[in-house]
Amino acid sequence: MSSLPIVGLVYKLTIGDYWYVGSTTEMMRARMEGHYEACKKYPDRKIFKAIADNGGWGKVKVEVIDMFINLSGKKSLRERENKHIVLTDVMCLNGMKAYATKEDKKEQDKLYYKQRCENPELLAKAKEQRKEYIKLVEADPVKKKHRRVLHNAAAKRLRAKKSIESPETKEDKEKRLAYHREYYRKKRAEAKTPVPPIDETAVNELILPSN
Repeated sequence: MSSLPIVGLVYKLTIGDYWYVGSTTEMMRARMEGHYEACKKYPDRKIFKAIADNGGWGKVKVEVIDMFINLSGKKSLRERENKHIVLTDVMCLNGMKAYATKEDKKEQDKLYYKQRCENPELLAKAKEQRKEYIKLVEADPVKKKHRRVLHNAAAKRLRAKKSIESPETKEDKEKRLAYHREYYRKKRAEAKTPVPPIDETAVNELILPSN
């Protein structure tokens, strides 16, 4: 028995002079309910701020601008949505493309990190979020072990990539190993609990018989 074809919808939300494009395979009512719930959880998002500043949800115009039989899954739906997104338009509330190739994602990541590094507030916020995340991970032994495994795997891939691009010399390898030996020596020294000084008077009172 063949499955029924999935209908893909590309819709547009007009918010005053601003606009936003999205896509879905759900009924529009269900998709809008999803937006309502997201608005409660993430009121600081650009689209929800624009809605709040332009009279609320009652002033939002919803229209379906494209409809097609979605035979290729999520990818074809996102590609169709992409055709209607114009990131260069300042009135467009879409923060990024709906579908991006590997090359596009690399460019988006570069732009994101550049913007974050140039904005002290975003950089400080990212550092605080990182600290909170590490605290949560360190408190959970399973997550801690998983994070260490991922970190080691990522470090191994990076070393392999660097060795291909610029092979490591014998001197460089010795410097790297010496650095790691010293780093872990300090870590082990910090981890050891310092032994309190011995009170010889108290020891003698316990051992030597009293006159």
